Amino acid sequence: MRPVFQEICELATAKLREDLGRCHEEEGLERWNPDAFEQEVREFSQQLGQQMLQVWAEEQTQQAQAQARFCPCGQRRQVHQRQSFWWLSTFGRIEIEVPYLRCPQGHGGDRPFQRLTGLACRSKSLALQRVLTDFGAEKSFGQASQQLWEHYRVALDPSSIRQVVMRQAQRAEAVVQAQHQEVVAAYQSKREQRQGEPWLIVESDGSMVRTGTLELAPEGGLSPKRRHAKHRRQTQWREVRLSTVQVPEQERRYGAVLGSPRKVGEQLFPLALLAGYGENTWVHGVGDGAPWIAQQMAEVFPRQRYLLDRYHLLEHLYLAANAFLGDHEESAKGWVERQVGRIDQGKVAEVIEECRAGALDRDEHPLQQLANYLEHQRQHLDYAGAKEQGLPIGSGAVEGGHRHVIQARLKLPGTWWKEETVNPMLALRTLRANGWWQRLWN
Repeated sequence: MRPVFQEICELATAKLREDLGRCHEEEGLERWNPDAFEQEVREFSQQLGQQMLQVWAEEQTQQAQAQARFCPCGQRRQVHQRQSFWWLSTFGRIEIEVPYLRCPQGHGGDRPFQRLTGLACRSKSLALQRVLTDFGAEKSFGQASQQLWEHYRVALDPSSIRQVVMRQAQRAEAVVQAQHQEVVAAYQSKREQRQGEPWLIVESDGSMVRTGTLELAPEGGLSPKRRHAKHRRQTQWREVRLSTVQVPEQERRYGAVLGSPRKVGEQLFPLALLAGYGENTWVHGVGDGAPWIAQQMAEVFPRQRYLLDRYHLLEHLYLAANAFLGDHEESAKGWVERQVGRIDQGKVAEVIEECRAGALDRDEHPLQQLANYLEHQRQHLDYAGAKEQGLPIGSGAVEGGHRHVIQARLKLPGTWWKEETVNPMLALRTLRANGWWQRLWN
């Protein structure tokens, strides 16, 4: 902190102590209300911050003009005109007049304040952009606008906030990609030296997000407010795939992408490296049985074991039991428990054989469908082995991640996204979930 700021603080503290000393005999509850006093301090801080930025801008304008008074050709520049210039900060709007200097020999002009500070008219300070991104990454842009006014007394419409947030989201996507490339390059250069953690837990799952486009309305016409051509929204649901990677009992790392299963695999490997993957690491994968999950696990990790989520196994068992046993709840429960016990003992073949026998070669029979499902998942049912090693048998981590990483922001009521904005927003959300938020602002 600058020494002058320390002096201002000391002076303000002394003046406040003097004022409070004079008011010690005042009556009423307001005198003892800390919340009311805190509000006064906030208003004072807001006003002081705005005034200090205003003073800084005015002084820097004069110094910039003095520094640029001579053209490189040696001629003294003249003030051609003065223009109104402003930007927004977390303390509000800062507005000044800045000079435009011109060389009398026609060697071009200069706007020294803009050149030296890097500010553009109507821009937003980095601190304000960070606030907007913080709010807009968690809430709708309309709610972010309300929060901005409540906490900073700065008024911005939701569309302006959206522009800032999406610009920072694109930066977040670049930060994530650069980090992944860096960790993969480091691994490849020292591959043999990196033994890694004994086990990593990897989970993947899909979640639907609404995307859309705006098309010209077939009936034509103009909008009543802005008199622009009317548009109609066309939306569709797209699958966003979320992955989690963690060392057992340690913090999870998240990756999310709107794209093909191969894109998931491209994210999984660097995420695993960041979590501690090495040459001797075994990967324990858990998923809901979707073929793409097991396929990507096998393609990305040479030492891996994939497990069908226990809940989805039970779901299919109960579906079959209820279908052929009817409303006999206890009978269905007992039948499912018996099959689960046999599966845990490694007797999957016996369960499949019993189901096929009960189906009497009828393809549409629920037991035949269950047998086909178990046959397909036969290599992914080693729950006993996972329990013995203290590894999870359910994919609750990634399913819970859907709620707080993706759905809490990208699935708000009425929300839809342009397809090209989904992955940048997912990068912004995963930066927050992984504890890497600060990297966006370094």
